[in-house]
Amino acid sequence: MDISDYIDQWVEMLKCHRSQFYNPETGRYDFIDTLLAVARARGFGIGARYAQAFISPEPLKIDDPFLLVTQQRLRTPQYPT
Repeated sequence: MDISDYIDQWVEMLKCHRSQFYNPETGRYDFIDTLLAVARARGFGIGARYAQAFISPEPLKIDDPFLLVTQQRLRTPQYPT
C-alpha cells in the first residue's frame, strides 16, 4: 500500500512509542531509519516512494494476476505514470 503521502505522520506516530524505537546510547530513533529503508524498498516494488506491506487473513480476489507483474498496474488511478 502506497504510504508516501503519510510518511511524515507515520514517523511521528512511531516516535510516540519512544521506549520501543528511541536509542538513548545514540540519541536517535535508529530503528525508525531501518523501517524507513524497508518502506522505501517496498515502495520501489510498486512504483511509489514509500509503501507498507500487509498480510491478509483471507484470500484476496484478483481478476487478472498478470496485472500484479506487469507495468500495466502502474497506470491505474492509484499509480499514475
